[in-house]
Amino acid sequence: MAAAAGGAGAVAGQQPLLGGAVGAVWAFAILRHTHIQQAEALKAQNPAACLLAIQCDLTPPPLLRRITRFI
Repeated sequence: MAAAAGGAGAVAGQQPLLGGAVGAVWAFAILRHTHIQQAEALKAQNPAACLLAIQCDLTPPPLLRRITRFI
């Protein structure tokens, strides 16, 4: 994590626009990770939510989602 921060800082010093983009992507990744952790914590507290999550995992995804998952 510290190496990524150092790399982003070096990029920002040479290319401010690219450094800003790297920082935005990094911030988005952190927010997404935090959101996933919070959602899983809420599911763990509620048995009904856990069952609904299992049901969603068992239903096959639509063809378009399966195709675009690898892109």
